[in-house]
Amino acid sequence: MIDLGDGIWATAEAIETAKSLDTIIFDVDGVLLDVSQSFRKVSSITCQYYLTRTLGWPDDGLFFAPSETELFKRVGGFNSDWSLTNTATLLFLAKGIDAQDRSAATLRALSPTLEEYTAVIGERGGGEDAAIAYLREVIPPDAMQRGLDAWDTALLERIFCEYYAGRSHCKRIYGFEPGIVDQEIGELTKENVIIRANDLPSAFQYGIVTGRVRGELDVAMEMTNLDGHVAPGATMTADDGMHKPDPNGLIALADFMHPSTAAFVGDTLDDMRTVHNYRKVRETPAFLACQVLTGPAGERNRQFFADRGADVIAPNVNALVGWLAKQRNGKP
Repeated sequence: MIDLGDGIWATAEAIETAKSLDTIIFDVDGVLLDVSQSFRKVSSITCQYYLTRTLGWPDDGLFFAPSETELFKRVGGFNSDWSLTNTATLLFLAKGIDAQDRSAATLRALSPTLEEYTAVIGERGGGEDAAIAYLREVIPPDAMQRGLDAWDTALLERIFCEYYAGRSHCKRIYGFEPGIVDQEIGELTKENVIIRANDLPSAFQYGIVTGRVRGELDVAMEMTNLDGHVAPGATMTADDGMHKPDPNGLIALADFMHPSTAAFVGDTLDDMRTVHNYRKVRETPAFLACQVLTGPAGERNRQFFADRGADVIAPNVNALVGWLAKQRNGKP
């Protein structure tokens, strides 16, 4: 990749392709909104609540830290924060179900550690199924089955939703009244807007492909003031069956928006793989895999993305859009 200054890296081919670009598709989390204090935190406190409040294990330390969600994001297959949370929790269930000492410190140190767990998951292609298969190999069968029996993923996801939305937004976003977590204001209020919507160039059309459900996206659109920039129908969510790195979300928007050339802007490995998978089934319109560094790993992800096939890397979405606009206008 070529270092173009101001934090922009791009391949020579991407620099040329960007000249005909007319459409930008955004991911939401880590791109439009900083979710380090919302979804990443909710994964941690949901795991903690389930192990200590639901199962009665000792609440004497943190089992799973918000920053450790990045271990899962970097191996792929965990675009869904629900799946990420479930998979992290299963590790502690499998290790702790027969343990005499279920303290967080003891179970965190017991092999496989979170680092070992996610490394093997990554070697096997990422995702929840790879995690279960690995645990079946290293945990005695009876203990593994008891761990799976204690693994109520539906309850974990409900706890997650209640922490994220709080009583104030749960019904609107998820369609149910909360009754487990005693929290009026959800963690969603701690999200910070990254995108400067008022600065978006009118030369591009804009869309969104996100792992959020529709209610979560509606709140994000209000927070970012993107409603006037994204056309009705130019959004794909988990409720539409969109699960990155499956490329169907990009395919659907390509068919709806008819771009000449497009960019998909993400902050995780699954976002980049979504573009790579699109290219396996579609040659046109061309999509650039554009990665921003506003996820929790920040600048540490620059070389990580470059090594795995990013076309453009930028410090944030605003810098990226500005650079794309200059390329379209024929400026260096």
